[in-house]
Amino acid sequence: MFPKYVKKLTQQSLKNYSTQSTILNDTKREAYKIDLLKYGYIYGKAKGQKPVIGKELDRNLKFYDITRALELPIPIGPSKNVWLWDVLQNFGGASEKPFLLALEDSRFSKYVDTTELATLKQLLAKTNVKKMAPEHLETGAVMFELMWNLAINDSFIRGGVDSRQDFTIAAPVNTVSMLDPRILWDEKEKRPTVLGRELFQLSMQGYYDIAHGYPGHSIVLSPPETRNIEPPKFDLEEYLDRLEHSTDQDKFIDELKKTL
Repeated sequence: MFPKYVKKLTQQSLKNYSTQSTILNDTKREAYKIDLLKYGYIYGKAKGQKPVIGKELDRNLKFYDITRALELPIPIGPSKNVWLWDVLQNFGGASEKPFLLALEDSRFSKYVDTTELATLKQLLAKTNVKKMAPEHLETGAVMFELMWNLAINDSFIRGGVDSRQDFTIAAPVNTVSMLDPRILWDEKEKRPTVLGRELFQLSMQGYYDIAHGYPGHSIVLSPPETRNIEPPKFDLEEYLDRLEHSTDQDKFIDELKKTL
């Protein structure tokens, strides 16, 4: 059972925020902030994750703001497909603490799994990514945050959605239906992978596969307005609840491929 005090703290934060709020300049951002204040505690129910309260709320909004301000497609996919020199050079990274710190300071290595560490080593061996300007790895379109968590990632995706950006899936196939199920579902943990989760949010937001993209390199997902369809109302609580109860691989992947 998730600690009740966290939900009480979240509810109190929402009450305080509501009484202090003034005229809103960015209604989408404020709506998302209120959603996080209401439902951010749910993230802490997952193994190894944090509830979105206090400083975590500020961090979530920072990553939301990064993609909200972008004017270019947002690459998503396994780290080995997006942590590439040409991708980082063209799109930049999004971070407070770039993943490179895991190789530069042993205190941070515990936050990186062996697959990510190998990808980072390959990146450094083949490129001069260290010479990139710090801001190039802080406010770009590729998630590159060392102190990453699921909530931060969801906020990163939500910011891109609210600015109506395209998303590109870095994969050597032409359509969502051709994606390898292994990059959409974690068989060991019996839950969606990070990419599966990202695509699930995009599907609930009305995004669709535009079917041409960049053959052999990536798939492009566009917002519903590009085909004159009103975007559906997105419910964060419903999204988190449906993810929590997604335990059937075939059902989850079939739904993704039907809706995107």
